[in-house]
Amino acid sequence: MAAQKINTVGFLSEFERRHKLLPDRPFCWVLGSGASFQSGIPTGGVLTLQWLKELHEMEDLKGRSIDKWATSDNLGIKNFDFEKAANFYPWIY
Repeated sequence: MAAQKINTVGFLSEFERRHKLLPDRPFCWVLGSGASFQSGIPTGGVLTLQWLKELHEMEDLKGRSIDKWATSDNLGIKNFDFEKAANFYPWIY
């Protein structure tokens, strides 16, 4: 069954109706990376690199470059590969 298309006013009315009639059914909005990015929210890849930089600044005691420091052993993430850091977003988070 295909998703029904409705206009903005209809969507808001239906949302309000369900919110009032079904208070035990909370809503959860899931946006894809493209929607987030277009809204100015950093992508998972950008956040991953930001967090790795922060961890590197705090935890690297040997003065290594981030790509040398961010290893599977140092991060405790099995098979971590810095070149594919964005793929490890959930574990970095």
